[in-house]
Amino acid sequence: MKKLLLFLFLCVVTAVQAQLKPDSVHSLSPVSIRATRLKDFSIGMKVDHLDSLTLSRFQWASLGELLGTHTSLFLKTYGEGSLTTVSFRGTSASHTGVLWNGFSINSPNIDQTDLSLIPVYFFNSVEILHGGASSLFGSGNIGGSIHLKNDAEFIKKLNVTASATAGSFGNYSSSFRILVSGQKWQSISGFQYNNFENKFTYHGFHGEKLTQTNAGLIQYGYIQELNRKISDSQLLRASFWYQYSDRNLPPSMTSTVHTQYQLDKSLRTSLQWEKNFSHGILRARTAFIDQNLHYVDAYEEYLSGVESNIRTKSSITEIEVKRYFGENLKISSGGNFEYTVADIKAYNGERRQNRGSVFASVVRTFPKINWTANFNLRQDVIEDYHVPLTPALGMEGKIVGNLYGKINLSRNFRVPTLNDRYWQPGGNPDLKPEKGWSQEVGLVWKWDKNPQKHSSELSITAFSSTIDQWIIWLPQSSGIWTPDNIQKVWSRGIEWEGSTHLIAGDFVFNLSENYTYTFSTNQKKTSSLDNSFGKQLIYTPRHNASGELRVDYKRLFIAINQGYTGKRFVTTDNSAFLKGYALTNLSLGINLKCKKQLFTAQVNVNNIFNKEYQTIQYRPMPGRGFKVSVIWNFAR
Repeated sequence: MKKLLLFLFLCVVTAVQAQLKPDSVHSLSPVSIRATRLKDFSIGMKVDHLDSLTLSRFQWASLGELLGTHTSLFLKTYGEGSLTTVSFRGTSASHTGVLWNGFSINSPNIDQTDLSLIPVYFFNSVEILHGGASSLFGSGNIGGSIHLKNDAEFIKKLNVTASATAGSFGNYSSSFRILVSGQKWQSISGFQYNNFENKFTYHGFHGEKLTQTNAGLIQYGYIQELNRKISDSQLLRASFWYQYSDRNLPPSMTSTVHTQYQLDKSLRTSLQWEKNFSHGILRARTAFIDQNLHYVDAYEEYLSGVESNIRTKSSITEIEVKRYFGENLKISSGGNFEYTVADIKAYNGERRQNRGSVFASVVRTFPKINWTANFNLRQDVIEDYHVPLTPALGMEGKIVGNLYGKINLSRNFRVPTLNDRYWQPGGNPDLKPEKGWSQEVGLVWKWDKNPQKHSSELSITAFSSTIDQWIIWLPQSSGIWTPDNIQKVWSRGIEWEGSTHLIAGDFVFNLSENYTYTFSTNQKKTSSLDNSFGKQLIYTPRHNASGELRVDYKRLFIAINQGYTGKRFVTTDNSAFLKGYALTNLSLGINLKCKKQLFTAQVNVNNIFNKEYQTIQYRPMPGRGFKVSVIWNFAR
């Protein structure tokens, strides 16, 4: 029956596209298409774009460090160089999508991505979508998503960048990047190497001074992007990304075992072909992702310890057609197929999973009232599951003067991970998909009468989402932990964001502020003794904020960044919590230009006031630390 419904759905979409007659031709400039599903069909949602200036200052950093400093998202980290995940709007890390070139890179076994292993240096575009987007990107995109890519330019250009960074705690990194392009092709090559000892001091339970041990990280990676204009209307893009990390896992403050380490290797490739027509675009693309994790917990006093090999391979193929009907209407439809193989010892054998989906989107602009409406519809087909149809409706436009409005409503879902289903002991093959609805409404005020010298923007967004059949692992009478669909969560709150750009003589001021209030509570009792009912979810701060002031004066620059994370409960009944903390960071540097070369010397001071804090209980974080970077850039 489901196959019949999908077939009919595709037939309807095709028929609509065939029957509609364009009222005028929508001309497209040759191979100038940079639009993605994120840009075209996220009407009514909040999307943040991290600017190139910010990315250039964080060449040495991981994606986790960047987001933790320049957004109001809560980054959950187990220590310097250790696992780092992000949560949006009171959801979990498994409800966050991380996409590279439009493909999900979340590990299929846990549906998460470790942001500490992703270098900022490899990308010139980092975009953050807040809110549920299952209608655009499928399972798991409930809280929000992070989108990584390199934008292509077809102009004659040569740009070479090299950098070296040395910091406190025995940390060093270096990177190299070369961009070469012409009118018909472009090549981007990047390499990065990190060697972090992470040897910082902290105070133990009784005030004694201790040194973090077994926290070293050696990491290197290479990325290659090739873009080729086949003709004025065709574009071919090929991408290759390899990442290797060898890291020791630091113990918690309650542990005396210092022999855990982990190897992470990932190979990600993608190929995309685009054909532009006078009335639209045809896009076909494919990707192969191979991720390998080797974890060892070896006790010296025993003959054997714990060892785990986790390897997943995924191939994804997608085709999409976008058609324009005049200047004010565009329709997109397509489908994809994903095949995953997981070779994990704890599954008692190799596991395979097939996924497919069909999707359609319509965007209509109403020029007379300066508003745009967007409707998305997606149906996924996943082996062994009944997956709900996921619609989304969004609108945005001008209210009056410089005031704009946004509104979005969407249905979202997440299927159980492979670990949830197959891990032995404990896996539950009878789990159901998580599902729910998300709503948001926002106001945006813009002032840019003279954007060359002064521009400002303020936005406030109220959001609410429910997730039913939330999967959690609980201990059974046998002592074995098992997952089940037993929780319902309601998350609601407010996001506030502001930015100001001002030029006064030789001074350039850039001010940005972010604040999120999140109230995320359990709405269902698992038993009569369940004290979590109505309580805030653990490790979900109600208050999270960040702000930065950057001042440029001729060749000099200085930036002061202030972040705040509120208290986080560490028990489901909210009886115990970690205190909130505020961190202040400082960056200052100088730019020296010599003909076609630019030299930048930069000093970063993190945690200026040497605050002791933990984002996860019993996982110490570093105090005051310094980083000195030298960056050389050649362009012609």
